[in-house]
Amino acid sequence: MLMTCRTAEALRQKSKPVMATVLLTYSCSNDCVFCGPADKRRETDGKAAEREEVIAWLERCRDAGVNLMVFSGAADPFTHKDLNEFVSLAASWEMHPFCYTQAHASERRIRELRDAGLEEIMVSVHGHNALVHERNTRSFGSFRRTLDGLTHILEAGFYTMTNTVVTRYNVDHLDELVDLLAFEQGVDEMAFSFPRVEGSVWTNQQCIPEFYRAAQALDRVLPRLREAGKRATVEYMPSCYLDPSLYEVMPDFPTHYRDASHEIVIKPSEVEWNYPMCCEGCKQRERGYQGVDRHLSFDFMSGPLRKLA
Repeated sequence: MLMTCRTAEALRQKSKPVMATVLLTYSCSNDCVFCGPADKRRETDGKAAEREEVIAWLERCRDAGVNLMVFSGAADPFTHKDLNEFVSLAASWEMHPFCYTQAHASERRIRELRDAGLEEIMVSVHGHNALVHERNTRSFGSFRRTLDGLTHILEAGFYTMTNTVVTRYNVDHLDELVDLLAFEQGVDEMAFSFPRVEGSVWTNQQCIPEFYRAAQALDRVLPRLREAGKRATVEYMPSCYLDPSLYEVMPDFPTHYRDASHEIVIKPSEVEWNYPMCCEGCKQRERGYQGVDRHLSFDFMSGPLRKLA
């Protein structure tokens, strides 16, 4: 699970780092090509979690000693009408609230969340201009709404991270995206995620780049961010393609997770890994590389073009 590198560092200092995330809603103004839960959103008609259920969950997390409470969604948690109250409760119980968002919110809404106690925000940005971003989000006008919201978030003083899902549509433009977000807008951190083939993504696999193309693009931008003093992390990218020393690896903390029908504990190291045929005989596998997350698409893996083979 993504969190800011700053928070990950703070949690490592605790004897019992406990995290929790709650999925608040399926409502979203975007329809991203890489969004696995998109079909679920249509099935549920954007249903939001009930206020009483979420408050009960927050109370249980407080009693369990949770240090970080993430408000998430298979969409945008900013759309939940009771988010201010949830954030306020988490902050009052010292659970350090953190929120994912598309940032399609008014300046007033953002300042209300700051006043409620929200500390950090991760904003999804998937292109350096409207053409690229909206090819990913399939939502006309979403680029301007996100950039306006990001501006309000930064002006309100939030510690801000952006996340970009690397697709065939933006993989050749990550330098321009870094210029926009890190150097022009001044975000504190950037994260990059490789698409997971799950849910509705099975019908949109044309958006998924080859691993080697994503690695080549990240090889360019990650050193630039480091030189500028910006922290960065990468999610779902096989380490045999991209040197983990180029970015900050998320810690292997167990996370208590709740959505409309599940309550589970997830630990990154316990994710099921697979070795596709192109991994056979690879020296990196002999050195203990875990293979790739089972949700990643093997159809786009080009074995001979491994970064470190």
